[in-house]
Amino acid sequence: MLFALLALWAGLAGCLAGGLTQPTATSSGILPTALPAAHAPTATTTPARRADFSPWAGYPPPALPLVTVVPPPAPKFNGPADLQVVVLLGTDSDAPFTGRTDAVLLLIYSPQNRRAALLSLPPDLMVYIPGYTMQRLGVAYAVGGAESLALTLEYTLGLRPTHWVLVHLNDFRGLVDELGGVRINVLEDDPELCGGLEEGVVQMDGDLALCYVRWRSGSDETARSRRQQEMLWKIFFGLVENGSLVKMPSLFEIFGSSVESSLRLEDLLRLAPLALEFGDPQRLRHFTLDAAKLTPWDLPGPLPAQVFLAEPQALESTLGEVTRFVGAPAGPSEYVLTLARAATISPTPTETPTPTNTTTRTVTPYPTMTFTPAPTLTRTPSRTPTGTPTEAETSTETRTPTETETPTETWTPTPP
Repeated sequence: MLFALLALWAGLAGCLAGGLTQPTATSSGILPTALPAAHAPTATTTPARRADFSPWAGYPPPALPLVTVVPPPAPKFNGPADLQVVVLLGTDSDAPFTGRTDAVLLLIYSPQNRRAALLSLPPDLMVYIPGYTMQRLGVAYAVGGAESLALTLEYTLGLRPTHWVLVHLNDFRGLVDELGGVRINVLEDDPELCGGLEEGVVQMDGDLALCYVRWRSGSDETARSRRQQEMLWKIFFGLVENGSLVKMPSLFEIFGSSVESSLRLEDLLRLAPLALEFGDPQRLRHFTLDAAKLTPWDLPGPLPAQVFLAEPQALESTLGEVTRFVGAPAGPSEYVLTLARAATISPTPTETPTPTNTTTRTVTPYPTMTFTPAPTLTRTPSRTPTGTPTEAETSTETRTPTETETPTETWTPTPP
């Protein structure tokens, strides 16, 4: 995966003279915020162009008929000069297939201010995909890859991604299992959510975690966005707490070949100290589009589907909140120092030899002879004189046995 800026569409320069496809202006010169009602689209390949509208950049015209009017491009995002934007995508297919992205989150951060914002965007939000047509945001990556997605976000929000990451279904399941699962606090009993979840802390494996972030009941996109942010938050803090960032090289080795991204391992390691800064909950804030300003709309066609229409003012309002948060410098944090110390003293696995008891057999080719003294009884005669009161001496010999010890050589073989 390469760390590089996303390129503009190849045909961008040629479209500068062609202009944009725009709906007819109102008498006030401002485009109406309300889009056509359901099942009442005005599809045309040559819609009228506003005479008084001059875009701040050129974009390719639509290649397919439009089901609704094209809104004007958003004004350029006015954030800190060092602003960085990472698009986090979750696709609905296993690797290596791309499919549609049913999770779209923007990580917007300022390295200098040490603050980051996580903005969730509904994948079913109707947007203009330059060079394609008006369609759901979750289709932008599928029809043109990272370049198409970058141009769509630039047109819709006024900011262009710096980096991007796309995770497949099997990658997400594997990552959660590799981290030992994720503990999620379910706020209330939900008999429908993933087969039924009860209130309280739930230990989720990869399969349950995947269901948790993809589930949507009806048109409740806000609840799904909250669950996605909560899951991402748990995984992130599982890495930054207790020095777990040391697992990054091994995780990259496992998932780096299937996760599509513009980031390399050395880029992630270089950003590790900044990730510790975002470990402070006061430096990372979540944002979602106001549900009250998301209007459900039935997308016409042979297979009708429900999408969301957002007022341009609602997008600008949310991005304004992001700008104010990220643009304010963060103060010192004892919590960040604690995370940094934990990362410094965290043990790194090393190979240490362990002594083991090994039985060695020694062969003795010949027996060993051992001399042991043994007592032996030997009879030795001795003489005892006997006297009588006679003139003639008479001697009588009496033999008395005497026991003595004589050493004898014997040997005992020693077993091999």
